Amino acid sequence: MLTEYYRLVTESEETAMLAQYIKDKGFQEGRREGKREGKLEGHHEGRLEGRREGKVEGRLEGKCGLLEKILTRRFGPLPDWAKHRLASASSEQLDQWAERVLEAKSLQDVWVE
Repeated sequence: MLTEYYRLVTESEETAMLAQYIKDKGFQEGRREGKREGKLEGHHEGRLEGRREGKVEGRLEGKCGLLEKILTRRFGPLPDWAKHRLASASSEQLDQWAERVLEAKSLQDVWVE
């Protein structure tokens, strides 16, 4: 009877150890899978954000370049202050200035509020 008790204790200890081992392995595998999915999702989101930012920056650069060409054709070579102002402008500012070019009599008229 005593040996049967020890055998039961040993079996229950082995079962508990095996259950803990399985639990630990499952936890480790879950963490690995979670990290892998997180990296993939982060990579995907980063690429999408980069594309969005690239498009916005590309449009802004395109607007700036076109307005610079128009201003140069209309008023001659641009001074450094005008080039700097164009380069630091927002998309909305560039749009406003582009509309003003049509009626401006001088380069300074483009920037008058």
